[in-house]
Order: sequence, then structure tokens, then C-alpha cells
Amino acid sequence: MQDLSRRTDHLQGNIYQLALGHRISGIGAEFAASLKRNISGSHTALVDKLLADYGISSAKDDQAAYFAILELGNDICFYLPEETFARNWPGPTYVYHLNEANPWDGPFKGHCTHILDVALLFKNFDAHLDASARAVGEKLGDSIIDFVSGHAPWQATTKVKPVAWVLGGDAKTGSLVEDKPEKVGRRWTIFEYKDTMGWDTLHEAFIAFLGGR
Repeated sequence: MQDLSRRTDHLQGNIYQLALGHRISGIGAEFAASLKRNISGSHTALVDKLLADYGISSAKDDQAAYFAILELGNDICFYLPEETFARNWPGPTYVYHLNEANPWDGPFKGHCTHILDVALLFKNFDAHLDASARAVGEKLGDSIIDFVSGHAPWQATTKVKPVAWVLGGDAKTGSLVEDKPEKVGRRWTIFEYKDTMGWDTLHEAFIAFLGGR
């Protein structure tokens, strides 16, 4: 069995907009208070550091705080699970990171957002994409067809040599690189909390915030 692990979205706005879009007013302070309610008091200093590391406590306004919270939520709920899954899958694993920016007007224009890979893959919106984005979609589609046909779409990642295929953005139609955050367009920050606060703790606290707790 093979695993195609993907990391396609810097911002999970398309998903979290429903839960948070109406809560933007004062969201930075609300988020900080929620984390401190839902994470052990012994970690208060770490919570403050996390809020500073992601620019939430220093955000200039509610919109900036909202986007910073989405970045953190992406790392907790999507980036970490993908990384864990890719590193521990028993069979061949092919990791890709899509860094193509959302081209459509709206609050998430210019960001790589959830489901954009689906639009590129199925070509439903090609009439509204420029030539560069269409080329990214062609390359993505060809590679996924290879994968589902039982062929290696690119070099598999391993624990000894973690690699990822990056496409979109500066990588255009694809580049195989060492799978480190700074080389694939991601952040190191969340990895600093594995052995201190713990990722499960962070995930539970973030889900509690989404639920209004």
C-alpha cells in the first residue's frame, strides 16, 4: 500500500471561515484566553511564547490576528498530522507541497488555501486561471494519474532521506527537495513545542477554541 501525503494549504480559511468568520472582532484576545483556559496553568509561559511566535499577541488589528490564528491552526491540524503520517507510513510514501496562490478576489487571495489543489486537478476553473497556474494543474494531474496507476510519481520519502515534491509558487511545475520546513515553504515554529507543551495538547486546545470554549 502506498500513501500520497499532501500539504497544500498555508491557510485553512475555506474551512475555518464558517467557525471563525463571525468572531473576528477581538479574536486575538479571545484566542489567548481560550488557550489559557484549555491548557494546563503550568504552560502559561509557553502559551505566551506560542502567541508571540505566531504574531498573534503582536497583531496590529483583528484581521491580522485572525490570519495568524489560521496559520497556527493549519500547522496544528493539518501540517503536523501530514508530517506524522508521512514519517510513519509502513509502505512507500510520496509527499507533495502545493504552494500555488489562490488567484480569486476575496480575503484569501494570494494565499495557498484548502481545496485549490482540487480545482487545479479537475480543471473546472481553467478558464479563470493564468497559463502558469494551468501548467501547475497539468503537472499535478499527470503525477496523480501516475500514482493511482501504480507508478512512482516522484521519489518516495524515507525516514533516512525525507524528500518532498514542491510545485506552484517559485517551484512552478515541480522540484524535488529535502523535506524541511524552510525548503518547502513552511514554518519550523510548531516543532519547537513537541517536547514541551505537546502537540496533542495544542490540538485539543485549538479544537476547544473552534467550539467556542
